[in-house]
This record gives sequence, C-alpha cells and structure tokens, in this order.
Amino acid sequence: MIKTLPHLTSAVLGLLCCASLHAAEQSAPIPEALQSLVCSKRNHEGTPAVRIFTKDGLPAISLNTGAPLTDAQWDAVAALHPKWFSFNDLGLTDKGMGRLVALDPVSVTLRITPITGAGAAKFGAMKHLRSLTAHHLTQPTPEANEALASHPTLEDFRSAGDFCIAALRAPHLKSVELAQNAATPARVEELAAHSKIESLSLFAHNVITVDDACMASVAKIKTLKELKLAFTVLTFDHGLKQLLTLPDLSQLSLYMVDVSEADLQKFKAAMPKVQVKHTPMKPEYRKTWDEMIAAASKKADAK
Repeated sequence: MIKTLPHLTSAVLGLLCCASLHAAEQSAPIPEALQSLVCSKRNHEGTPAVRIFTKDGLPAISLNTGAPLTDAQWDAVAALHPKWFSFNDLGLTDKGMGRLVALDPVSVTLRITPITGAGAAKFGAMKHLRSLTAHHLTQPTPEANEALASHPTLEDFRSAGDFCIAALRAPHLKSVELAQNAATPARVEELAAHSKIESLSLFAHNVITVDDACMASVAKIKTLKELKLAFTVLTFDHGLKQLLTLPDLSQLSLYMVDVSEADLQKFKAAMPKVQVKHTPMKPEYRKTWDEMIAAASKKADAK
C-alpha cells in the first residue's frame, strides 16, 4: 500500500481556519435557543458548538453540531443577522439551505456537511455571496453547475474535490484555493480563461499532480499576482521557470516544498520583484512523495 502524506492538507486548512476564527472578536452572547447545541464529535476536543463573533467587520457565526438546526434554532440565528457563516458536520442540510438563502450571506464555509447537489444549487440564489469554502467535501454536485458557473458576485472559492467545482467558472472569481483531488492541472487550466484571477493556492495531499508539469498550466493565468504551493517537489528548469511569463506575479509562497537552494536562487534572480517565502519539505514527506511517484510509474508500466 502506498503511504500517504498524513493529514497534511487537513492540518494546513485547519490551521488557517483556526487562525481566522481566533483573529475575530467575540461580539455577542449565545441565544438561548442555540445553547442546547452539542458540538459534533468530528471536532477537536474543546471546540465550541457555537461561536458568535465579527469577521472582516461583519457579524459572523460558526456552528459545529452533529444535528440539523431546527426551525427555532434557525430563527435564533436569523435574529443575529450574521453575514459570515461556518458550518461543520450536520448543522446545515438541503432543507436548511432555504433558510440560509433568506439570510443573504456574504461568506459561507462548509466542512463535512450532508448537502447534496440540489441543496448546493441554492448558492445561486445568494445574490451577495462573495466567498464559498468547501473543506473535506468531494462529492459531485451537477445540479449546482449552472447556478455556480454564472454566479454574479462570487470572488473567492476554495475546494478539495468536485463539490461545487463549477464555481471555478464564476465570472468575477479573483481568488482560488484547490486542495487534495481538486488540485490538478485540468482544474488549473479552467482558470486560464479568466481575466480576474489574482490569487491561486494549490495544496496537494495524497496526490502528485501539483508538480513541475502543473506549472505550465499555472503560467497560463496571466493575471496572477499571488501563488501558494504546498507539499510538492519542484525544479527551476522544468517548473518554476514557467512562472517567469507571469507579468504581475508579486508573491510566491512555497510551504513544505522540496526545491534546491540553487534553483530557488535562479528564480529570485529572474524575478527580483517577486517576494518568495519558502518552508522546506521534511525528509519523511519527501520519502512519501518518492514512494507515490514510484507507485504511479509502476502502475503506468503495467498498463
């Protein structure tokens, strides 16, 4: 069995999410109707079932519960007038999507929810939605394709699979984060036709598709200003060199990326205006990467 990069992407996304929540300020007590909510067993010990705070100046709520919200609980949420929502586990369902639409959200984050394509299609009715994040959700949602591909306000999209992936075609998209099975050259190619993509993050987990070859697809996004890559192996001649054609690139972040210092210096010399941040890949992760490459090669030879 091939070893995987255990929990790498999950850890990074979790840290980013936690940092974001901790940066927000508690702004209101928890309404009585929400005090009975029990935190989902999927959450880390000590995670509150409900958090009410402000984020980016907007009233926000985080719900981590193992049961769907009741009508009374939705009424309590509505009374808070939140615009930024985070749902983990079973709190939000297809039925609840109708209630969420009525609250006119600006940002929605989902983690392991039971929403189907029918429910996801209702994102199209959220006329002021600017950010949609889907962590640990990989199921296809074909019923939502049309609504998301033509979404009039969506600017930020993050996904780890096929869930709501049609959002990559949203006309006003500016920032994209693709992780796990969503982080592929084919998905990146879809962004090449965009005229507004400024930020792209590719976090590989148990996949080897974010590599030197993938940089050719990244290089087609000519409006790109910020690029973040994680858990991969790169060289200058076959990968980073492709990025020299990006006229507006100003930031390159490499987290747990194996690239030689010599190749990194070549890139910096060729792109002196680009701010480069690099965290080297740990040896054990490189070993796992090599094992995945060897297994993929063996599989290809067997065909």
